[in-house]
Amino acid sequence: MKSINSWTLTTKNSICFSQITSLIIEQVDVKFDELESFLLLIPKLYYLKLIGREDQLDGKRLENFIQFNLPYLDRFEFFFDIFNSSIKAVEDLQLFFSTFQTLFWIEYKKWFINCESTISYPRLISIYSIPICKSSYKYSSTMTCLSTCNRNNSSSTMENIDTIEISFKESMSNEIPSKRDYSQVSRGICFVIPSHIKHLQMPVANLHQLRIIVGRCQNLSVFKIQTMKSQYVDYIIGWFTLNTIDSICRKQCFNVSVWIGKKPQKFDQMKNKNKRMKLTYPRISY
Repeated sequence: MKSINSWTLTTKNSICFSQITSLIIEQVDVKFDELESFLLLIPKLYYLKLIGREDQLDGKRLENFIQFNLPYLDRFEFFFDIFNSSIKAVEDLQLFFSTFQTLFWIEYKKWFINCESTISYPRLISIYSIPICKSSYKYSSTMTCLSTCNRNNSSSTMENIDTIEISFKESMSNEIPSKRDYSQVSRGICFVIPSHIKHLQMPVANLHQLRIIVGRCQNLSVFKIQTMKSQYVDYIIGWFTLNTIDSICRKQCFNVSVWIGKKPQKFDQMKNKNKRMKLTYPRISY
């Protein structure tokens, strides 16, 4: 398998690398015409993985290129950030995404795709194959997501992810979210975070949610927690001091970064300990 992190295309001859059947290219940042010219030299690809930025991409063009030039391609994984100036509303995003909803993608190849954009910046799109083929992922609370996969299974979509950054800032009209929005959104998210995650950055509305996340994510080692008030950081540090062993906490204004130490074996059975803790560290209520 050939793997390329960053590259520049200067090929002007007709060399064909027919011995290459698997290829990974990361940090793609060239015009799609150049990418096509490069892939034409590797006609017997069975597995292809592409990660990067590609502003000229759409499903129909990819479909035509693969059908005529990569007849052996069976596994195709990609994650592209696309800037498309023509997309100004959800309807435009749906029209763009319809090019990935053909029989070629869904029935013939069975390559299922997600497409995401945020309300604040609809022209910037992330489009990727399922499961996500990167190790890190950013989530916004105002994200519009379209999918060709009928199963809403976040654990399957994120099975390769070990780092997630969750942001609520873009969803609010002001810089600081309202108490109600902050709590309601974070309450739903904490139940769908993949249990295998290792690094997590997100707001936490109260100590109960904190316990759910840490108990659910058994492999979590670094947790960057965002709060609305600086005094809540002390409650969070106190919680980790009481419920974990040798955790390291670092204050950063309204936030706290935690390098999680050892957790008790029966973490989910610590209800009595949490109740005693609340007498000293009151519930963080937004």
